[in-house]
Amino acid sequence: MNTKRKCSLIAAAAFTLATSGAGQTAKSFLSVQDILSEWQSNYGSLKSMKVSYCEKVVSAEPSPADPNFVRTSLMWNYLEKIEQEGRFRSRYSTAEEGFAKSDGIREMVFDGAYQKIYIPAEKEGRIYAGLSNRNIGTGNVLKRYLLSEPYIERPFVESEESIFSKAVKRGLTDPNFTIYVRPTLEEVAGEMCHVLELDFIRSDKEKCKTEIIWVAHEKGMFPLRHQQFDPKGAITHEMTVEQTDFAETKEGGLWFPKKASRTINLPEYFGVVKYEFNVFEFVPGIEVDPNTFQLDFPNGTRVFDAELGLNYIVGVKGY
Repeated sequence: MNTKRKCSLIAAAAFTLATSGAGQTAKSFLSVQDILSEWQSNYGSLKSMKVSYCEKVVSAEPSPADPNFVRTSLMWNYLEKIEQEGRFRSRYSTAEEGFAKSDGIREMVFDGAYQKIYIPAEKEGRIYAGLSNRNIGTGNVLKRYLLSEPYIERPFVESEESIFSKAVKRGLTDPNFTIYVRPTLEEVAGEMCHVLELDFIRSDKEKCKTEIIWVAHEKGMFPLRHQQFDPKGAITHEMTVEQTDFAETKEGGLWFPKKASRTINLPEYFGVVKYEFNVFEFVPGIEVDPNTFQLDFPNGTRVFDAELGLNYIVGVKGY
């Protein structure tokens, strides 16, 4: 029996004993460090994956500052992606039809040094040194739900730590924050969850919530809900898993969101946007051929090389 599955069985047995006869009022018996360690061993150690999903806007209310937001917001996002330790290859579409039509489709690769983008409908290619051109093809919404996405301190500046570990370590080490596990388990999507609450300590010594994370005890601390708050206590971001699925791996397997939703609630700045998220395929821990992260532009592609400052057409001599 592999170590991860054995640990999961031991944890499940302990959970059963701790919750026997107590139902939803059972004591949440694990510490913050215990929960971080279990999450880290499952989701914080993801080095490679293949994923396919669709995220769409189901409703959008514009802010008074930008009444045209609804018309300019991204309504559809289909993505197929293979990534490994900072390198990736993705194909994505912003069209309702997904990949059925060439309109809206883009291909993108990053081999650790260069980023290449190809737009089939326009036969246009672009080359950048480093990961300088960031757009929807560079992200991975699934990792956001697993809270394993790098934590963003400010636009386009990412720390190497994940959303989950950053929140926990901030609560454990920053004197301006505190983090604790609520004394009772709470149910989300039919699963009993430990609930971690991160609070900011104001100058008047009052506490205000900044983040709350619900993790499923019997599913390897799989995050089922995540909320973020503004200084007044209003929820600004919320993600909730509605249906789960299981992906087999050599080490045992991982739970992931089959269907989920998220809401951005910033009415004064961006408005209120609600998204629906569906995963079609998730294969964690895959072995990736290095050639996966290469992209050769077809003949006739108009290419702009930002590093060299050149424009040329592939296959046309003397251009």
